Amino acid sequence: MAQRDAGGQRPDVRVEPVPLGLKPALRSLLTAYLVEFAERGGEPPPPCDAAGQVVYRWFDDYWSDPAREPLGIWLSEELVGFCLLRDTDAAWSVAEFYVRPSWRRLGVGAAAVALIKARCRATGRYDTLLASTVRWNTSALAFWRARGFQTIAEESERLVNACRLDV
Repeated sequence: MAQRDAGGQRPDVRVEPVPLGLKPALRSLLTAYLVEFAERGGEPPPPCDAAGQVVYRWFDDYWSDPAREPLGIWLSEELVGFCLLRDTDAAWSVAEFYVRPSWRRLGVGAAAVALIKARCRATGRYDTLLASTVRWNTSALAFWRARGFQTIAEESERLVNACRLDV
């Protein structure tokens, strides 16, 4: 297992846009994420297309819409997760975030969030990064809170969590 640097981050984690050629790999990770999410929420499996991939309405838009960015979470040369990032014209927003189960609780997600914050901060465009969670997903809420996010709004089924980028 890789070492952590003095700040506790994993230097072997990087976050970069997923190139078009790796779109199928990201689609497979997204399918695993959405199936796991449905199972954890006690829901039936989400509908799949003919290729066995979960249907995600905005997936293709991440390579064509300038307000969306498909970020891969890489551990050395392996794609181990993703962050689907959106520009909402008011803030950056994490639409979806996933790290493969075998890489959880090893600092990969924490390092990825730190890199995503730095990436958003570097644009100078907004001072806020949002990451919503569903109410029942207490582990996700704990993860985001440990990364400096605070709940700023409560909806019927979702909590809207925000982190200031200018601090």
